Amino acid sequence: RVQSGDNSGLRVQGTRMESFFNSVSAGSVVAKVPKPIQTIGENESVAAAMRKLKKFKILSLPVVNGDSKGDKFIGVLSVADIVNNLVFHPVFIDSVEKYEKGEMSKVNFQTTIDLNILQSPVKDVIGKRAESKFLWVFHEEDKLSKLAAYFSRGFHRVLLERKESNGGNCILSQSDLVRFVRHHLTDPKVQHIARLSLEEFGLAMGGKKIVTISPDECALGAFRCLLSTMWTDAIKTSNSRLGIGGDLSALPIVNDKGRVVGTLSHSDLRGVDVTNLHELLLPVTEFCKRRIAENRLSKKKANALVTIAVSPQSSLEATIRKIVDSGVHRAWIVDEEKLVGVVSLTDILSLFTPYDFSFLKYYQRSRL
Repeated sequence: RVQSGDNSGLRVQGTRMESFFNSVSAGSVVAKVPKPIQTIGENESVAAAMRKLKKFKILSLPVVNGDSKGDKFIGVLSVADIVNNLVFHPVFIDSVEKYEKGEMSKVNFQTTIDLNILQSPVKDVIGKRAESKFLWVFHEEDKLSKLAAYFSRGFHRVLLERKESNGGNCILSQSDLVRFVRHHLTDPKVQHIARLSLEEFGLAMGGKKIVTISPDECALGAFRCLLSTMWTDAIKTSNSRLGIGGDLSALPIVNDKGRVVGTLSHSDLRGVDVTNLHELLLPVTEFCKRRIAENRLSKKKANALVTIAVSPQSSLEATIRKIVDSGVHRAWIVDEEKLVGVVSLTDILSLFTPYDFSFLKYYQRSRL
């Protein structure tokens, strides 16, 4: 049934799709022979982690004890963790000011950042953002509903333990689960709910200000805004309540006419290292274009990074298809060319759990 609420949209009650994920094991989602897990040791430098992230064109690395041959996972390091540590660091702030004034050359800027920040060990960085504190571990026989319960709280990846005969351990992400849903949209347990509109799910609320960034804003300021716009929550563990939270992962780039013209996300940090950190001073749209070119993204991926939009009347099914087929992590909900909401992978996966999560409420705040 549908009930109105708060004059901010419609909310469908009793439309969770837990039964579908309760019937599927996690091991059935991933490939038989996954890509090898790339790790970084807690005592290795942040610079070494950046080189590995760039080499393999990935966004995160599980952190192990000691060096890279450690046998115990102690957390996860993402490119967002590294940049978060950078952009608020006093040495970086001072160096940027001097570089902009012409008081420091590009070479000296890079050397200063490398020696004073990037040569620090990885263990000094993990834990500053909520997601890097943990690397959740699941077993291949666990039901998807168990994994979805964690993903629906904003976590992006977990370690999946598998028998060697089944391909060995691997990393399982939000994208993997939503991609699995994409290929099972005709399942009776999913189909009747997936046909409902985003408006009916309460994901297109409108009427409230949503935090955005301008196309002309410098990338450094935009990432500071992104990484400091926080959400918090709590989850139950076996004997306590665990506080969790994080940043929004992405912000819409909106022009002076209120139209969404792009997206700034953690993915745009792919390939960032000491040699191109100065590009953070470029306008955000130019920064994104350079990242696309340097990472040699396919035409589909490059276009997808510009903007993926749906309407309040779009069905959940159509939205999932568009997100997965475009290779992105969210779609902006636009009504008459105005931004009214967002649907992310986290939002989608929460519909398969009892947990009622929506990133929209965290976007509905004044710009920082």
